[in-house]
Amino acid sequence: MSYSISSPSNQELTTISSAEHMFFKENGYTQPFSLANPKNIETLSNAIKQFGRRKKTLKFSILSPPYGDRKAHIFSKLVFDLATDAAILSALSSCLGEDILLWLGQVITRKPKSKGQFWHIDQINWEVDGVHASIAITDMTLENGCLQIIPKTHLYNLSQADLETKAKLADASLWDGEAMVALADQLHPENAPHQLVSLEVKAGQSFLTKGGLWHGVPRSTSDQPRGALVARYMGPNIAGKEAGRPLPCILISGQDTEQKNTLCHPPQSWFQQDVLLNYRFNKLLGKLAKLVD
Repeated sequence: MSYSISSPSNQELTTISSAEHMFFKENGYTQPFSLANPKNIETLSNAIKQFGRRKKTLKFSILSPPYGDRKAHIFSKLVFDLATDAAILSALSSCLGEDILLWLGQVITRKPKSKGQFWHIDQINWEVDGVHASIAITDMTLENGCLQIIPKTHLYNLSQADLETKAKLADASLWDGEAMVALADQLHPENAPHQLVSLEVKAGQSFLTKGGLWHGVPRSTSDQPRGALVARYMGPNIAGKEAGRPLPCILISGQDTEQKNTLCHPPQSWFQQDVLLNYRFNKLLGKLAKLVD
C-alpha cells in the first residue's frame, strides 16, 4: 500500500528558479524569503507570550524554553501549518522533489545574553539527506544570535564526530566561527577562502539549509529574546532513525511508495485558537492511537 497527499488548494506549489536551486545545491542554503501566511507567526508569538505569563504554574512543552517539543509538528496544528506554509513548500519542492516528509517541528527560544550554540551539522538531518527550515518568530539578528553558516561545507561529508575530531586536531574551538572558517580553509583549500555568513532575517521570513552544513549560533548581546520555529524534511527513500527509533513523519506532499518511515496523521484544530488545548488533545489522540495499534 502506498500513501499520497494532494497539496491544499490555497497552497499551490511554485518552484524556486533554476538559479536559486543551483545556489542552494552549491552553497547549502537559500536566501531568506517571506512566508505566504505570516499571520501564523503572530498567533504563535502571542501563544508564547501567554505561556510566559503562566509558566510558573503551567508546563507547556511546545513552548518550554529554550527547546520545545521536537514532535510538535504532530501535536500542534499551528506548528504544522507554519512548517507547511506555501512559500516553504515551494522552495522544498525544488530541493527535495515532489515527495516530502516532515519529520521535526520544534519551537526554539533563546534568552537575552544567551551563550549561543557550538558549531555542528545537524547529524540526523545529514544522515537522511534532509533539509532544515528556520522560521523567524522574532527578528533574528547578529546581535540576538542569528544562525551563522559556512557555505559549501555540506559537500564535505563530515559527520558531527568527524567535525569535532578535526577541530580538536587543528586546535579550533567549536564555539569560534572564525576558527571554523579557518578549519574549512585548511581541509578544503579548493574552496578557500570560505566565508562566515550571518543569516539575519525579519519575523515572518524563513530560509532553508542542507543537512551537513556547518553552522552555529553566536553569543547574544541583546536584551531581547530570539524565537524561531525549526522544521526538518526529507524524501521517503531513506529510513530515518533517532536513538534507534523511527522518526515521526507526516507526508506533506506527493506520495510515499517506499513505506520506510512511520507515518502520522497531521494534527487537527479542535478548539479554535486555543493552542494549548489543541496541543494536549492531539497528543492524547496520538497516545490512544498507539494503544489501539
